[in-house]
Amino acid sequence: MPVKTIGTGGRRMPGDVPLVGREAELEEITSAFRVSQRAAVVIAGRAGVGKSRLAGEVAAAMVGAGWTTAHVIATAAAAAVPFGAFATLLPDVAEMANDPLHLLQSATAAIAGRSREGHPLLLVVDDAHLLDLGSATLVHQLVQNRACGLLATVRTPDVSPEPIVSLWKDGLALRIDVETLMRGETDTLVSASLGGPVAGSALRWLWDVTAGNPMFVRELLIGAAESGSLRLHGGLWFLRMPLPAPARLSDLIAARLSSIAPETADVVDLLAIGEPLGIDALIGIAGRDAIEDAERRGLIVMRDEGRRLEVGLSHPLYSEVLRAKIPRVRLRRLSGKLAEAVQATPARRRDDILRIGRWRLDAGAPGDSDLLVEAASRARAVRDLELAGRLARAALNAGAGVTAALILGEAEFMAGHHAEAERILAGVVARCRTDEERSLIANARSYNLGALMGDQAAADAVIEEALAGIEEANARLRLLARQVSIDVWAGRLSATLHNAEELLTIGDEAAMRRASYACSIVLALLGRTDKAVAAAVRARDSLRKSLEQLGSLGPTPEFQLPEALLVGAVIGNVIGGRLASADADARLGIEAGLEVGDRDVHASFSLLLGWVQLERGLLADAALSFREGAAIHRDVSDVSGIRWCLAGVALAEAMAGKAAAAAEAEAELAALPSHWMVALDPLLVDRCHPWVLVASGHLTDARASLRRAAEAARAQEQYGAEAVLLHDEARLGNAGEVAARLHELTQIVDGNMVPAFAAHATARAKGDARALEAAARQFEKLGTLLLAAEAAHAAAVAYGAAGGGRQASAMTRESARLRALCGTERNPTIVNVDAAEELTKRELEIAVLAASGLSSKALADHLHLSVRTVDNHLQHIYSKLGITTRSALKVALQETF
Repeated sequence: MPVKTIGTGGRRMPGDVPLVGREAELEEITSAFRVSQRAAVVIAGRAGVGKSRLAGEVAAAMVGAGWTTAHVIATAAAAAVPFGAFATLLPDVAEMANDPLHLLQSATAAIAGRSREGHPLLLVVDDAHLLDLGSATLVHQLVQNRACGLLATVRTPDVSPEPIVSLWKDGLALRIDVETLMRGETDTLVSASLGGPVAGSALRWLWDVTAGNPMFVRELLIGAAESGSLRLHGGLWFLRMPLPAPARLSDLIAARLSSIAPETADVVDLLAIGEPLGIDALIGIAGRDAIEDAERRGLIVMRDEGRRLEVGLSHPLYSEVLRAKIPRVRLRRLSGKLAEAVQATPARRRDDILRIGRWRLDAGAPGDSDLLVEAASRARAVRDLELAGRLARAALNAGAGVTAALILGEAEFMAGHHAEAERILAGVVARCRTDEERSLIANARSYNLGALMGDQAAADAVIEEALAGIEEANARLRLLARQVSIDVWAGRLSATLHNAEELLTIGDEAAMRRASYACSIVLALLGRTDKAVAAAVRARDSLRKSLEQLGSLGPTPEFQLPEALLVGAVIGNVIGGRLASADADARLGIEAGLEVGDRDVHASFSLLLGWVQLERGLLADAALSFREGAAIHRDVSDVSGIRWCLAGVALAEAMAGKAAAAAEAEAELAALPSHWMVALDPLLVDRCHPWVLVASGHLTDARASLRRAAEAARAQEQYGAEAVLLHDEARLGNAGEVAARLHELTQIVDGNMVPAFAAHATARAKGDARALEAAARQFEKLGTLLLAAEAAHAAAVAYGAAGGGRQASAMTRESARLRALCGTERNPTIVNVDAAEELTKRELEIAVLAASGLSSKALADHLHLSVRTVDNHLQHIYSKLGITTRSALKVALQETF
């Protein structure tokens, strides 16, 4: 599917950001004016939080209520002239300049005179903190004399004139403090500004750098549009990183800092390069006076972090903008000072070594190789791949050995540079001196060659060759765990369980975690869902405990996150019918990946979340989740991940009846090279083609394709997938042919989902209205809303056939309610009740194909019938449905298309 990059020549850039998260404040302020036409309200907050926007919304609301408004915008330039901000509202100021009292009285009368009978006046003063003393006194007098309503905004922590401060200090005005937006509100703001859903990585980055400041959000979105970094793909907005700081935003921040002294500017730039910094180190470089000045101006903040007081900039975006503007020579000088100061600090933190390494690089004096290797290792652990690569390469140039090459190779393949990673890693094999080094290099090479480059034979060969020469126990365990991982994703389920036994019983906690992770996925696919969830949770809890013992909740050197070990739990919970738990675990994985910048975890759990949403019947949400996963996998050239995500897109679109979008995703999938990682194919890839057929009306072919897929899944011992595929066939009209096998699978697959499938299939086969109604209730209880809607529809048909008109109407309404919860009105498995009751399977298939626009000749070729036979079928169909034309046929089958 093509990606549309939005720039100044494409769609219009985001306009004014919507008012989000200010509903309570808007109601409080407008209520104050409704209670009293002479009320006064001051909106206070930091720059960019939306004070002026909120004031504008209030003013618009009051105009709608019949008020008259007058607007004043204070500026620093206008403050140089007495009453300058009010110049457009007052009589000739010059004539009365020598009589301030008379001027104040005349100004008050002039403004009060703007109100009309029945139309009270609201004076809106924006940036009242910039008013000159005379104008501020005028505002105070207007309020004190109750001459009109007042709505003013002031910026904090700037100092306002004393007459303005006294408004709330003396109780003359209500002060409303407006804070930055919360995370969810910021996400809503971004999506509303762009008019559609936004990728989670983009939302997370915008939150991190704006801290919920609406003005910064708007400027970053405009800058992204201007630079072409804003992309629309499959209905989902993405940001291409790194995103350059927009010129307007840079100018705004530069203007804020333009009046500070050079010494204070040093403090700000030092923090932009290296925040957070311990207060002692910063004092040693910049001095106390400059730090105090920066704090007084609201440019920096102090945080008590246990053993030391740390200093950071007051807003994260300052760092983003200022780093890009610091001249290279100044960057080298300040970086050198930072490295020396922090390295000399006796009580250094764990991350200090990473920052020292980066500063040494930026200063042009990298230092010794051991320091660089240690810094590169830490950068890799916190997912800063670009920095890890820079540090590791510098370490290699300084004479470092295998560890530096390993870090550089891993940084390269995690960035999507697979061939370069293999060149680096293979090139260092001969330099390995210990079994530990040999196993680490072989493990990394095997992952890169197999999972990322798709060469399973090469991955296996690397492991076998390494094991032949390695004797140390822990080193061998690492490679055995890699082999188990290869087995599980290759779909060798029994082999995985067999090979994992040694790892589970060896007594090594890390080996147990790896084996439990692999076994959890296998057990889930086998249908042993309870044990699958337990194994995944055991692995996650073990890693959490290990990290706590290390004194860190961050990632381990092997790139593991505790939440990443829940893959098997998500799969097991879906197959077992515990969709709420599956949804929660998938979202935990996504958030964990976003938190540390682990794109692989983010993409994997986006895929899993899409599958959960698919089974819940939230088809539009599922398509977006799958597309987000596909986009990340594309960035790192992970073919297996792209395949599964595209299959998910095709499934979601097909189930929603969007034949063109489904076919487009399937075509992109078909164009990809084959891959040995096929463990999820029965649930996604093998399932998507039948549903694309369904969406385009080829029901007979779809049923046959589903049967073949189910048989293949059974041969692979993927009993959960077999149940899903057989139930899909039942949904398409073959319930009687699959019900018996579904009942057999209830004895193999744990949980409530397969029993629900079996009961539904039996009810459909018998046309049992009450049983179909019960199936609908059970599916809704499980959270599978689309299946519930289909069962309710089938119940309506069955009730109608039995003469139960009232029950049929009730179940039709129930089906519509459930479809509304899914967010879809169309579904290719639900057809018009009358058509489903009256038409044979063959007639229904011909009707669907004809309604899709196929000619009689095309229909005949597709179904291997004569044109005359097709036309005869169509006449029977028209007669049964009470119609006479093809155009009426599409209306009669409107729920199919």
